[in-house]
Amino acid sequence: MATIPNSTSSRIPKKTVKDFKFIKEIGNGSYSTVFLAIETATNRELAIKAVSKDLVTRLKKISQVFREKDILARLTDCNYAAKLYCTFQDDKTLFLIKKFRKIGHDIHISVFTRDRMLFNIMLF
Repeated sequence: MATIPNSTSSRIPKKTVKDFKFIKEIGNGSYSTVFLAIETATNRELAIKAVSKDLVTRLKKISQVFREKDILARLTDCNYAAKLYCTFQDDKTLFLIKKFRKIGHDIHISVFTRDRMLFNIMLF
């Protein structure tokens, strides 16, 4: 049976690190670093969260990273969270590209279960 290609995904080019100019580090955590960057095609300021695959695997935090990505993808109508623009990866790093928010200071939102913290959402 032949499959019909998804016309939407075929029109959206995949992003790579080369599509962005990294300006400066604006935050870091236990397994990631956040950078202010400029998307070269649009000149748009974005926040790029670079997550180390090796570190996430060693710390056994893979499910937390995917949970964070899924939650950010669902927060499209939330004025308090940086909107997720896109994600991509290379051999060593997962990249979550978010709207850069100039609010004067970082705000951290921690999501907890009864017995442990699941992840932090950093707003910029």
